[in-house]
Amino acid sequence: MIIRSLSTDSPPSDSITEAVVDAVSDVERCDPLTLPPLWDVIDSEALDELFAPTRRGHPRAGRVAFDYAGYEVRVAVDVLESEVVREAQSASRDDETPEASRTTPASQSEAAGSDDGDETISVSLEALA
Repeated sequence: MIIRSLSTDSPPSDSITEAVVDAVSDVERCDPLTLPPLWDVIDSEALDELFAPTRRGHPRAGRVAFDYAGYEVRVAVDVLESEVVREAQSASRDDETPEASRTTPASQSEAAGSDDGDETISVSLEALA
């Protein structure tokens, strides 16, 4: 199995589809333009939208697999909650008043919204037999 992992802290590509094509071209040691079009095997726009941020800007997690250019391609996006989000959630659970359990104070809400977490994108390639 050949694995290529990417981090959104410094993404090499602008989209998931570009990351897939870049990963295959790196493994094949060829120009990405010489590979078959990705849209022949999967709807490229749908693939990018699947992992696009939500309307509120939160990252989405998920997994998808498909065959492309002689490889089984597996894309996984994992979201790790940030320390700020965990602290805000913990603080709201620790407050025992019924009213506080239904609402989040503005300062906690702002803190939680300021850092949604780290996102890791992994593109795994396995040669088809």
